[in-house]
Amino acid sequence: MRRRERPAAMEDRQRRALQRAHSKLVKDLRVDAVTDHLHSRGVLNEDHLEIISSKPTRKERVTELLKLLPQRGPEAFPALVEALRRNYRWLADELEEYVHELNDSKSVAAQEALEERLRTGAVPSLPATHITRKQCVAEIRQHLKELKENHFLGVHGMPGIGKSVCMNEALRDTELLPDRFPGGVYWIGVGDVDHEALLNKLQALCERLTEDGATAAQLPPTIEVARERLRKLLNRLARPCLFVLDDVWKAEVLAVFELGACVAVTTRDAAVLDRMDGRSVTVALKGGFSESESRELLAARLGMPPDHLPPEAEVIHRRCLGSPMVIALLSSFLADKAGRRESKNRWHKCLEILEQGKHE
Repeated sequence: MRRRERPAAMEDRQRRALQRAHSKLVKDLRVDAVTDHLHSRGVLNEDHLEIISSKPTRKERVTELLKLLPQRGPEAFPALVEALRRNYRWLADELEEYVHELNDSKSVAAQEALEERLRTGAVPSLPATHITRKQCVAEIRQHLKELKENHFLGVHGMPGIGKSVCMNEALRDTELLPDRFPGGVYWIGVGDVDHEALLNKLQALCERLTEDGATAAQLPPTIEVARERLRKLLNRLARPCLFVLDDVWKAEVLAVFELGACVAVTTRDAAVLDRMDGRSVTVALKGGFSESESRELLAARLGMPPDHLPPEAEVIHRRCLGSPMVIALLSSFLADKAGRRESKNRWHKCLEILEQGKHE
């Protein structure tokens, strides 16, 4: 009896890219959207399809597929990317980006260093499923590269339009932070703060900038003392750093952060930057998602290909004007805990919520 040859292993960089994308694939993917293509390319055979289909839940089927693929040779990865490109473009893009980064060991080290900088600066993680608004991110990034110390960059737009996510994504550049802000980036969630809450945020920032830490008794007791402490810490740092003030409501907050650092701001009101005469530049996020972006976010949140969405998806986009926040909230309502699509009644209920303005 002739012994069946075992296919060569998947390339290491492809396997590592799959590992990095594992959680996103398990969260979003439906295997029946890719298995036919993988079978036609000879990556999977009938036995593999039977093993995958025998698993009781969608997540277990995806997990089984991801367990099999690294054993199916170097052609398995490009075949998967081809299959994903049809209905899961964002996942295909993620995988290709990961492989590109892993092609160069220096880029891997740079990415790890970037992630450490972001963690140190308390920059929030990006949403597990989000749609990149490339033009806005590129514009913010360019302004950050040109931002001078004691100057302000403002990103403004209506609530829920995606200002914070765009700012967050703009920071995720392996060259921007070490080259332009070697002193670090520090993310401060602001909101509609009162005097006491603002003092608490300044105290927390003092702790983060103090290398040897600080006890509660050593924390500055007033905003004025905190500002003076921060000035001294920045002078001691002697390297440009970036403060990101997220969701600023009041112009007075910006005055408190006139400390000599570069400052980026997200706000729903462009007028908060008016007092920074000649020392500010703004990026306006004027509209919500396009229809294709809305459909892509809904599909990603519900774990299905965009072309499987019902006609109600288009109506939802029109009624909420492509608001990323509203679409994310409604998709959470539409999906159960296992991530499956709910009944038709739930889609109709979403339309009622939008019609009655209950999402506002």
